[in-house]
Amino acid sequence: MAVDFSETALKKAETEIRSAGLQDRITLRREDILSLTLGDGSFEYLLCWGVLMHIADLERAISELIRVCKPGGRIIISEGNMSSLQSRILRGLKKAFRLGKSRVVRGKEGYEFWESTSSGVLLTRQADIRWLVRRFKEGGCSLEHHFAGQFTELYSVFHSTPAAWSIHKLNDLYFRHLMWPLPAFGNICIFRKE
Repeated sequence: MAVDFSETALKKAETEIRSAGLQDRITLRREDILSLTLGDGSFEYLLCWGVLMHIADLERAISELIRVCKPGGRIIISEGNMSSLQSRILRGLKKAFRLGKSRVVRGKEGYEFWESTSSGVLLTRQADIRWLVRRFKEGGCSLEHHFAGQFTELYSVFHSTPAAWSIHKLNDLYFRHLMWPLPAFGNICIFRKE
């Protein structure tokens, strides 16, 4: 089962699922992570990839993920890390040169960037990974694995092929050989519900 709040994302997912011939294996549903209609303990595995960074009520979203996970089940999350080298450098540059249009708020959950867009206000959070781990622990989940995803997402800024290729190679090397999560922007955590 794949869920999303966005009708646009669900339509795109439906097209991708159909083109891969998986429509008989994957069910799509529109759900709000703050009030899932799924029953307690519905799933053994949950994957929440880059979603929490856009949710203002993070504690409630985490509670819902924990609620729908079976005891002994796993919750896998991937979030941007506020302590990463990329995050620290970019925040410093933005502050020093007064770059960016976002309103920046440092909360217990991490750094929140609130930006007005043509579609409304967009929240993007660089998470305090230690806070996330504590919050899942308070909800009855233990951290099984914590490792680096991407070292940096700067390839999305550089549109030239050589620069983007070089950044992808750096990410690949980091992921294969170091995997230390603290300096990496992408952090992946696997929690086990007790």
